[in-house]
Amino acid sequence: MGVTPFFAIHQGGLAIQGGVIFTITTGLIFFFFILRKPKYYVKKNYLVYENHNLVTKTFYKQASMWIYADAIIPTILIGQAIGRW
Repeated sequence: MGVTPFFAIHQGGLAIQGGVIFTITTGLIFFFFILRKPKYYVKKNYLVYENHNLVTKTFYKQASMWIYADAIIPTILIGQAIGRW
């Protein structure tokens, strides 16, 4: 059989398993190399008691990979549902 039928996507060699493996591999590479130092921040406002006054302070926190995963995973599932339909 060999390894070459695995890469023969023009003959229907790319099934759901290949797509999932490629997506996971690409996602891990993306998260490890590109999102190591994220450029995007989440803005949080907090009420802080300071000098007998209530003051609103704004803190910026780096966005975690779970925020990206929450946006990416549903789109993958919707894409699979539409593609299989």
